[in-house]
Amino acid sequence: MKTKTKKSEKNQERVEQLTAKLETGMQELLDSEKYKSYLKAMSCFPKYSSRNIMLIHSQSPVATKVAGFSVWRDEFNRTVKKGESAIWIYAPSKSKSQVETEKIDDDSGKITKQTEEIEIVRFRLVPVFDVSQTEGDPLPVLIEDLQGEVKNYTALLESLKATSPLPIVFETMGEGDGDGYCNYETIGIRDGMSQRQTIATIVHEIAHANMHGKDDTPRAKHIRELEAESVAYVVCGRYGIDTEANSFGYLASWGGDKMEDFKASLNTIQKGANEIIDGIEKYFCEKQKKPSLRETIDKNTAKSREMFAGVQTTAKTLGGEAI
Repeated sequence: MKTKTKKSEKNQERVEQLTAKLETGMQELLDSEKYKSYLKAMSCFPKYSSRNIMLIHSQSPVATKVAGFSVWRDEFNRTVKKGESAIWIYAPSKSKSQVETEKIDDDSGKITKQTEEIEIVRFRLVPVFDVSQTEGDPLPVLIEDLQGEVKNYTALLESLKATSPLPIVFETMGEGDGDGYCNYETIGIRDGMSQRQTIATIVHEIAHANMHGKDDTPRAKHIRELEAESVAYVVCGRYGIDTEANSFGYLASWGGDKMEDFKASLNTIQKGANEIIDGIEKYFCEKQKKPSLRETIDKNTAKSREMFAGVQTTAKTLGGEAI
């Protein structure tokens, strides 16, 4: 019982350290040129009306970012590929017109005519193109897909499946469907992702299931996303999985520039991360009859370093080059 308490305290301490690192990393991103470049680029993509969104989707269901020919060329140094068909949307067209009005003098009752200039707004169809129809310089991005393998991937995946409050299923998903979802009945995960991206996505969706499924007063969507992704960052960090390339950008895209919202959720984030970590550790210890998963990963890493050092020593002894 004593050992378990020490482990829990160690986990709590590490969660607090990772949460502090997350806060620092978020602030650094928001102050960076990368974030400014991203915002500048995104400002070139207007928010379309529901009518235009329906028009875009009906013509190109996979479209994500659309702009006119000259915007792609002048703002992003991209050109529309030969043979691409335009997507047509409605755009306002303003014009001015002279109209004659009558005015009655209150005192004399005399009617006078005067000419006024009014602005008339009409709508016309204009061509735009999706980013997939263009080529050239890459667009600034905040969110990067995580690549690479995870130490003890099978054990960690099994632990997450066993401790998740909802069944986890792997599915084939479309281009714009995201990497996963939680509908509070099932957790769906995109099939075919890297091990790092898979684990990070599963933890994110479990965080939703744990923290937001039973809300009496549901929080705003951007708050829910800030909390779930922050929990994913902390839990993954506890097991040596770096998700900064994905997490920081994801948080910023969901309004992470409002740091007061993030700070207001810190206690919720730490509690949510601890709940998942405790569940993983309990399942792993009982099932595998081994020390904690975190300790197992640390031991495997240390063993790999020892083997690597041995290879270097052998190479030098034989007169070869160290790796």
